[in-house]
Amino acid sequence: MKNISKYYNLAKPGMVYGNLISILASFFLASKIYGFHLTTLIFVALGMSFVIASASVVNNYIDRDIDSQMERTKGRSLVSGNINGKSAVQYALVLGLIGFLFLAVGTNVTTFLVGVSGYVAYTVVYSIAKRTTIYSTIAGSFSGAMPIVSGYTAVSGKIDWEVLILFFILVLWQIPHFYSIAIYRLKDYKSSKLKIWPVKMGILNTKWHIISFILVFSLSVVALFTFKYTGYVYLLIALLSCIVWFFFGILGFFIKDSRWWARRMFFISLFVLLFICVGMAI
Repeated sequence: MKNISKYYNLAKPGMVYGNLISILASFFLASKIYGFHLTTLIFVALGMSFVIASASVVNNYIDRDIDSQMERTKGRSLVSGNINGKSAVQYALVLGLIGFLFLAVGTNVTTFLVGVSGYVAYTVVYSIAKRTTIYSTIAGSFSGAMPIVSGYTAVSGKIDWEVLILFFILVLWQIPHFYSIAIYRLKDYKSSKLKIWPVKMGILNTKWHIISFILVFSLSVVALFTFKYTGYVYLLIALLSCIVWFFFGILGFFIKDSRWWARRMFFISLFVLLFICVGMAI
């Protein structure tokens, strides 16, 4: 059981389940137009979950040198030696093959390619970016937006304006979300020498970026209603969520303990995404 738990945690289950929420939300949103198909839902949910899990294992393997320098991650199995590199690569390969098989058999070409794009963007582009540029969070946000795209394309089979709005909603949400983590874990990121925005540009500058991205994110969220893809219930939920997030963000300029503020901004961002996803689904 101990070994199972180690491999389970290596696949970052929290990230898998979090992305599953956005997949379900966009699937139900698209189903209002194109019709609901339970088998397709099962295949895209399982397929993308395995693909995300595989990419997470690869990310853990690539970043094991960075993880060893951070308090938050130095206990991970690849760092501690509880799982060796060869076993991790084999594990990632199996997860990936299962995931892409589900997508290939049970969805469509567009969704399969979305899965491949997200996988490459996360394991290759983001892995390089986080070591070389302060814009790594933006680079990583593209892969993080693919799950919500896959839920929609699994139903529609195409890329249209609605799915592009969904893509930008997730891209824009991730910037303040991850910048909040970076402020809270600033010491860890400094010790690992990662080139991320808060480390290079400072906390105050990062707070301004967080506020700016929340504003643009709010516009993208409202765009779903503006173009009549959602109704008034969604609009009410989305606006309330964005207002709460924005105003707590403003408090960051007046609260002296930036770590305290950033940790709460992180949790608020999770609830914002959850509420908006629920609004999409209903």
